[in-house]
Amino acid sequence: MGAVQRLEADRVLVLHLPFEPIPLPDVLDPQGFAHWTTAASDASWMVWFYREATRPRTRASPASDANPRTSPHTVVCDVRGLKPPQPMLRVLNALIGRGASAGMIALVIDHLYLIVTGAGTARRVPGLLSQLAQLGPRLVVIPTPNAARVVAAREMVLALPPDSLHRVVESYFDEAILPSPPFGLVLVAPCSFDSLNKLATGIADNLALSVVAEAIGRGTPVVVAISVNAPLWNHPRARASAAALREWGVDVIDPTPVGDVITMAPDDVLIDRVRGRLQSP
Repeated sequence: MGAVQRLEADRVLVLHLPFEPIPLPDVLDPQGFAHWTTAASDASWMVWFYREATRPRTRASPASDANPRTSPHTVVCDVRGLKPPQPMLRVLNALIGRGASAGMIALVIDHLYLIVTGAGTARRVPGLLSQLAQLGPRLVVIPTPNAARVVAAREMVLALPPDSLHRVVESYFDEAILPSPPFGLVLVAPCSFDSLNKLATGIADNLALSVVAEAIGRGTPVVVAISVNAPLWNHPRARASAAALREWGVDVIDPTPVGDVITMAPDDVLIDRVRGRLQSP
């Protein structure tokens, strides 16, 4: 769990940073945390966060503590030596924990990525896009190279609301993902047998799978909707890959039986799962 979740009423969270973290108080103060900020002698910054109920009666600076790291009531996060924006990202990742209770820091998602692979059910993507576009976050659609054999980029563009911020991205140099893809929820739908096994073995040989791999490593929400036929789903590698992704915290949606075959779960199942993850990342 994140550092804030471990911050009990009598504890203090100390951040040692190479810059003054101006946005953090604005994020934490509404959550019931007060803070002190002091400049250290080495041009770095020390910030103390504590629950409002534990605010001291005197305003003596916490810097008077000779060594706050030795206190059993202190949780220290030292991000010196990292280049921006990595210090802030590491701090925010430390503060964000899945399943945080009410009043804890919550992950705010303003980007939704749809990763489209070359499974036959990619033909359903235009219809899925119109529903995903209504969920709120900016939608960024990234197809794998094989997806173009099943659904054209133009079809996906036309499925998005006109004059919206939603984008279909096919290049590493698209402004929508420069200088790096913004944090967001990633939905892989459909996820083919090939892409499923690549993700589970850490292969990111195209833009789409790179976005998914980064999200898994970062710990931001990933939903994978598997689309394979019965023989491929019964393949030991497919089951092992799905299990590996689940072990890593990925939300895996198994293929669904439809008559005598199995296929990707219905669109309403995917939408409900994404909506739930947006509400509780």
